[in-house]
Parts: sequence; C-alpha cells; structure tokens
Amino acid sequence: IALLLVFAGLFEALGFILSAALVGSCMAILYGARPIPAVVTASLLGIGLYWLFDRALDVPLPLGVLDFLPL
Repeated sequence: IALLLVFAGLFEALGFILSAALVGSCMAILYGARPIPAVVTASLLGIGLYWLFDRALDVPLPLGVLDFLPL
C-alpha cells in the first residue's frame, strides 16, 4: 500500500514512465528479484504500458520530467 501511495505522489511530478519503473523495481526487489533485472524489466514495462495507454488506447498519461522526449 505504501508503494501505491508513493506512485500516486510521484505520478504528476516524474511522469508515468519513471513512476511505474521506480515502483515496479521496488516491488520486484521486495519480492526477491535481483536489482538489475528488476530495474530493466520495470523500465521496459513502464515504457510498454505508456505506449499501450497513450498511443494504442488514446488515454493521455503525463510524461513529467521526460516531456522533452518525442514519445
């Protein structure tokens, strides 16, 4: 529950991709994953989910600090 509150707090400031990657990495590590695969997997998942929702489903999500990227 604490990580979901962190996600909600960081969502607007950092954007969806970084927030999802950070929370996903933390959850994976808490469940016993090794740090590097957890970060890589969570980062790819954040990018993939952003693309799915923003491009394929046309649900706008904030990019936050990554607003300069042409995603």
